[in-house]
Amino acid sequence: MKKIMISSVSAAIFALAISAIVAAAVDIPIRAHEYRNNFQTERWATPEIAAQSGVRDALVFVREGWEEQLVARLWALGVSRPHVETLYRAVDVCRLDSATTALEAAADRAGTRDAPKTDPYPQLAPLLADSARVEGRRLGPGANAHVQIGATYSAHCMRRVAETAAGITPLVPLLAVGGPSDRNIYARDLHARDTLLLAAYPDRRIFMLRPSSAAPSAMPAYFPVSRDSLTAAWLAERQEEQPAGGRPPTR
Repeated sequence: MKKIMISSVSAAIFALAISAIVAAAVDIPIRAHEYRNNFQTERWATPEIAAQSGVRDALVFVREGWEEQLVARLWALGVSRPHVETLYRAVDVCRLDSATTALEAAADRAGTRDAPKTDPYPQLAPLLADSARVEGRRLGPGANAHVQIGATYSAHCMRRVAETAAGITPLVPLLAVGGPSDRNIYARDLHARDTLLLAAYPDRRIFMLRPSSAAPSAMPAYFPVSRDSLTAAWLAERQEEQPAGGRPPTR
């Protein structure tokens, strides 16, 4: 009886050991693949990379995802972190963009954009009524958005979808490496909301930092842009009509 129990324990230990080996053999390649594809910008963003690209003393706009842009705008309006997370996970990204723009315009008209802020979440909370019909969609490599089933999108929102699908780059790694080596100023690309930055640095060259293509393996690259082209594009967006112009992306 004792020998049978010892044999059973040994067999169990052997089985656990084999399971651990198999799990490691499967898990390690998966983790290596995820690391290789998910942390490319962090490995690319070194203090020398801008100088090697000939970018120095410049104003660099970094193209982040549409939802990341919205998160930053909602924070600036005074929406609390927990409420922002609730909203961007449960509200169609196009509807949330429109509501955020309306709040920004109201703050500008009232001259309260820079005043102490109270959380405007109660004004945005009604958007959660359709949360059951909202689901996550993949827009491109590393880029997702929450979309309401059956929604139609304005030309403005379709433009944001196309930009995000073309490739995005996180801002934080660039903030960590920028400094004395290149003297660049890195800022999130917020389109027409960046006019104050252009005015503050009238003599700097301007670059857009985004992946060179929509391929998952594409690395970020610096693309020079002119002030006139940016101003014209932003003016066109401000004047752009907002009727529905397309469907949200499918999976």
